[in-house]
Amino acid sequence: MNILLLLGLCIFIPSVQTILELNSAKNFFKACKEKKFLLQTLILIPILEEYIFRFVMYELLAAHEIPPLFYIIFSSLAFTFIHYFQLKAKSYYKLVLGIMLAIVYVYTTNLFVVILMHVLFNVLVYLFKYTNHYRGFQT
Repeated sequence: MNILLLLGLCIFIPSVQTILELNSAKNFFKACKEKKFLLQTLILIPILEEYIFRFVMYELLAAHEIPPLFYIIFSSLAFTFIHYFQLKAKSYYKLVLGIMLAIVYVYTTNLFVVILMHVLFNVLVYLFKYTNHYRGFQT
């Protein structure tokens, strides 16, 4: 049940942000129809990032008996840091996403679930980012 809640948040957060920045649900649905996104950004990069930040990092820290709370904080900050150079001050949502993904991974240790959550989040963000209406993530 908690996983479904977190999955819902991954869909809800970028949707609400986009609707607020577009000032209209009508423009939101129009943006959905005009989607343009890159396959590698939506699928390949999330798989690689989740493998590194969830599986590899978790296994390395768990092998040294580091507490899960430290893993959640450390992996989320590292995840945010690699996105900071592109997003600058707007990388706060990557911190929230990183925390949610790390918590889900700690409780499930299922890499597929966190990859799916990350892919869904990226699909929604890029669905709106590469439309004629969306102006939220550009600096």
